[in-house]
Amino acid sequence: MAALVLAVVVVGFGRTFFYAPFMALRPIRPYLYLHATVFSLWVLLFVLQVAFISMRRTDLHRRMGPVGACIAALLVIVGTLTIIESVRHQDLQAGSINLFGSGAQLLLFAILVTAGLWHRHRPDVHKRLMLVGTLALAQAGLGRILQGMPPGLHMESLLNVAFMSAWVFHDLLTRRRPPLAPLLGTIAMLSIGPLGVRHVAHSPSWLAFTAWVQS
Repeated sequence: MAALVLAVVVVGFGRTFFYAPFMALRPIRPYLYLHATVFSLWVLLFVLQVAFISMRRTDLHRRMGPVGACIAALLVIVGTLTIIESVRHQDLQAGSINLFGSGAQLLLFAILVTAGLWHRHRPDVHKRLMLVGTLALAQAGLGRILQGMPPGLHMESLLNVAFMSAWVFHDLLTRRRPPLAPLLGTIAMLSIGPLGVRHVAHSPSWLAFTAWVQS
């Protein structure tokens, strides 16, 4: 799953960040580079932490824990400011969807990672909370990949479900049941698009809130 997250992020944000210096594209705003850099640091650290556990170097994994906590906190702060700034450059309808969708993903990341750090002494719970929290952010990269695909909304939804819940099927096969907290996080993440955008992002109260953010 860590390798899948890394691949999705690199492919999804490759044109606009990772190999953008080698392409003749319009430069992106500086705050987006900051956001992408912090986001990339989190993904790289996540992969590194998984590698440490695979190598049975739990001592190194634990030493990097405080670094991960600091990067996660910085990511929430920078992410919040990035969402607000990007919404201000959009019209009301697009800004409303962006504010809700991106904000919900970031909030879910913050909740799951905080819970994962709290349960750091329970490895089975800790690793799944950290995974689902990271998947919540990496789904933005998957959205970039799917933008150019023709199958439509149903295929996009199916791929989102497969991306977010692959670990669930693994746990069902090996453990007979997935842990409750990360399972709820997965369900919440999958509900943001089809339910949240329809019933929240287009509501008059949320549109009014978005207009206030844009002012």
